Amino acid sequence: MTGPSPKRAKAGPRATDSETPGVQGSTKVLGVRHPCLDSLLDWSAMMRSAHRCIAREKRLSTWASDPKNVSEVGRPQRGKEVFWRGESRVVTALGLELVRGAVAPDDLSSVSFLVSSQVAVERVDGAGLGLVAKEDLTAGELVLVDRPVVSVMDQKLLSEDISDTEAVAAALMAKYPTLDALPPEIRNLHPLRDLQDDSKWQRAVTEAARLNSMGFYTFPELANSYEDRNRYLTGTAVYPVASMFNHSCSPNVSRASLGDLTWFRTSTDVKKGQQLTISYIGTDLLCEPKAVRQKHLARDFCCSCPVCSEEGDDRTEIIPFTLQDRLELKMLNPSERLQKTAELLESQSGDRRFLAKECTNIMAERCRALLEIGQFPAAAEQWGGVLSFCQSHLPPSDPYLAEVAMNYVFAQVLAIATADDQHDSPEVNCPVDIRRCLELAFGLFSAIKPFVVDEIEAIVSPVVGDDNVGDWVQQMLSIIDS
Repeated sequence: MTGPSPKRAKAGPRATDSETPGVQGSTKVLGVRHPCLDSLLDWSAMMRSAHRCIAREKRLSTWASDPKNVSEVGRPQRGKEVFWRGESRVVTALGLELVRGAVAPDDLSSVSFLVSSQVAVERVDGAGLGLVAKEDLTAGELVLVDRPVVSVMDQKLLSEDISDTEAVAAALMAKYPTLDALPPEIRNLHPLRDLQDDSKWQRAVTEAARLNSMGFYTFPELANSYEDRNRYLTGTAVYPVASMFNHSCSPNVSRASLGDLTWFRTSTDVKKGQQLTISYIGTDLLCEPKAVRQKHLARDFCCSCPVCSEEGDDRTEIIPFTLQDRLELKMLNPSERLQKTAELLESQSGDRRFLAKECTNIMAERCRALLEIGQFPAAAEQWGGVLSFCQSHLPPSDPYLAEVAMNYVFAQVLAIATADDQHDSPEVNCPVDIRRCLELAFGLFSAIKPFVVDEIEAIVSPVVGDDNVGDWVQQMLSIIDS
């Protein structure tokens, strides 16, 4: 659950196209509208599928990131390997009229999406079409499970010569080489819906990729950023149904991913008739000045959500901190890292600072350095500082908080276990309800426990070693579960 997990596409051969991992049943349908989507999901199957998905995803993303496969205007050179899952079964996202009536949970097999019957597509003032609640929704309700038509991993991790947009466009054109080959749900995306012939095909596909793609991930990148944990790689994808969500800098829906499935849950209570919105940018950017948010939106609109409308000018100067800077910081030995992180944090003053997410990464590297040299009490104190910082810069109950909180709890457990006098050691405390954060993002804790165990192992193993992971995981689980 770390890192932005990939924007995943089902990039496998046709022989596996009939399988929709994690969705139970046996009848092929276009899509499913259902009042309780959680009852349709099999988390164990989703976990197994997520790991199988990675090899296919990496092949596709490596291919799409190679400039040799894309000409100057982006047309791919057709290769021998088949990456695609066959023809899409989603005919159109508009109105979601493609759903074939009510389908019982045990009748499901291969679907392109699951959508709650408690939401509908309606025209929204000033925003075109959008998803609207048909009745009151409570925080944590699952409203959509979607699969991308196409996706690629982050190009910054694969190639310096091609952008995410170009890679997605190349992937789209490889799957649909002509205008006539496009399924209706793709042709409905702006600006492809206005295209009459192939003469402007390449430019239109690139624009469609830029305007309609979204990043997806289980958590914004933090604790395990850029480590070789393949299931947490990030990317960019095109979602015909999820593209119905409009953007807000104060969203009421969060998204998370596992394998090639991305789901959307309400993050707050939503009233009947209220629009359901997501953030097109990471939640770790929502605390930044309006100019920064708009820059990262990279869409042809100027956000006029309540937050942007009420916000004044901000003269904050953002200190650049690149991927290369992050990688170089990680490569330092613990002592050098402690010194460098202190220098970086002290370089901030007044209106001159790093982005909050970069500041968090710098502080997290400091915590890891302390863990590596065995200074567990100091590491626990530092992780507490990171958590406090995130609480003041992220939406309440953001799943990102659970990631940091688990690191904070683990550091406290280590400090207590290695204390000279354990009778005087303080109890583990955490100001964040980790279980609540996880359930709001993913679902019932009992259903996602294997997923949580996987994440805890990723946190614990580098410190205690693989042989001792089991006992530490159980101790962490008991703390979270309580």
